Amino acid sequence: MPAAKALALAAAAGFGSPLFACAGVTSAPAAHGAVLLPGTLPFAAAALWWLAFGEAWPRRRTVSLRRVAAGIGMLASDTFGAQPGAWRGGLLVLCGCRSWVAYRGPVRR
Repeated sequence: MPAAKALALAAAAGFGSPLFACAGVTSAPAAHGAVLLPGTLPFAAAALWWLAFGEAWPRRRTVSLRRVAAGIGMLASDTFGAQPGAWRGGLLVLCGCRSWVAYRGPVRR
């Protein structure tokens, strides 16, 4: 693996993901990080592979992603309104998720 690619992957997984995720849970309840980080990883990965490689979403994946989306929606509707600044932390957690997918995508190939 070329050194530049290895450095980029290490930065995404070793620096970006934990930095954003930890910053996110300091700005929002830890429950948001516990739900958003693992909950949005399947969405981010599926979107990346669809955009980059045209990988189709089988019915089973679509059903699963809809269920996860419903859970994330319930969390958001219940807690983001009750805690006014929590959405900022949620966005940081989502950035951590995207950073992990930026690492995981090239490694998968």
